[in-house]
Amino acid sequence: MSSNSSLLCLLCLRCSAQENQSNLGTNNLKYVRSTAKASRQLRWPFIVTILCLGDGLQVPTTTVKNEPTSEESIQSSSIHRGKKKLSKMRLAALKQEEVNHLRNQERISVTGPNIPDPLRTFEDLKSVYGLSTVLVNNLLHSGYTLPTPIQSQAIPLMLQGRQLLACAPTGSGKTAAFLVPLFHHLGRPKHSGIRAVIVSPTRELARQTLRECQRLSEGTALRCHLVKKAPTVARSSQYAVPKCDLLITTPNRLVYLLKQDPPAISLTSVEWLVVDESDKLFESGAKGFRDQLATIYNACDSTTLKRAMFSATSTPDVARWARKNLTDLALVTVGHRNSAAEQVEQELLFVGSEAGKLVAFRNLVHQGLKPPVLVFVQSKDRAKELFTELIYEGINVDVIHADRTQQQFPGRKDLGSDLHGADGSWYRLQGRKPRC
Repeated sequence: MSSNSSLLCLLCLRCSAQENQSNLGTNNLKYVRSTAKASRQLRWPFIVTILCLGDGLQVPTTTVKNEPTSEESIQSSSIHRGKKKLSKMRLAALKQEEVNHLRNQERISVTGPNIPDPLRTFEDLKSVYGLSTVLVNNLLHSGYTLPTPIQSQAIPLMLQGRQLLACAPTGSGKTAAFLVPLFHHLGRPKHSGIRAVIVSPTRELARQTLRECQRLSEGTALRCHLVKKAPTVARSSQYAVPKCDLLITTPNRLVYLLKQDPPAISLTSVEWLVVDESDKLFESGAKGFRDQLATIYNACDSTTLKRAMFSATSTPDVARWARKNLTDLALVTVGHRNSAAEQVEQELLFVGSEAGKLVAFRNLVHQGLKPPVLVFVQSKDRAKELFTELIYEGINVDVIHADRTQQQFPGRKDLGSDLHGADGSWYRLQGRKPRC
């Protein structure tokens, strides 16, 4: 090989360009080439030196970093995923802290697995749960601006199809809390029979629930019906064929229809059973409805049946039964259990004896107790007695109890419509305990 055509390759490790030039000479063509294969086998940077013709020329150098190994790539990827997972965990913890703060602020207590976040606005019903605009607008037109505590937690649970035991004070919006998810689940009218039943302890409460149904279901075409006097319904053959989507009733009236031969009503297609004032309906004995409620439960034999129970007070019997018989159960309590409603100003008077109650009531009237006034007593017998005593005192008074017919009820279309007498001073007696 001649000196003019000689090709010399030299790989220099950590050496200077001047040493390479002195070793090869100045009259030859010098070309140094290095392959990438050699670079991968080295753990440190290497220098590729290119020698050119002529003396005194500066030799350019290029530093190439070695590529990471497969083990290093896996380790780096694992670190990245770990940081991303940690970031998600922090966000979830911050969100849960915000939810807990909201529940503490509203005094909402929840028990059960996978509890959804409480509602902040009714607009969340559309964006999160796909509720129709019609239902949301009906809520707003009914006077609701923001969800009440029981509505903010009970509505999401029922929208998810959870079985529920809820306890909240009187006047906290419990009726709307179960009607809104019911209407959402029912969707549109069907001719498959009764799909939802609401059981109330008294016909007055049932009528109140019907009025709320009519307001909130406006524009949905869903049919809500209140069972009238049971014997009248049983004699009418038209009621043997279900003609409504949602049925509102009291226990005795519904049981009477179920015990007809053949039954005057069928509950086999019921998807939701809501028990309003469940603590009262679960009471046993002559004044309770536990036996009637058991008959209704047995008649609702659909495999997809969901149950929801609402009450102003909580009793151990109801909670124990719910935990034993309801799957995927959620318990919601607003405020302290069995506490008085904060919206009601209360005062306790010690009267010493039964006769002292009448004296104390007279004193309240003379001190300026302004009507309309509702007076709740223990039983219908006591309501009759107090009615007679107050009549002789010259006080305008009326009485409500179960022995009176619908026609005898003053203001039977709306219980608050005629509390004022001709002189504006009516006092109404109610033959049962108040639900505070």
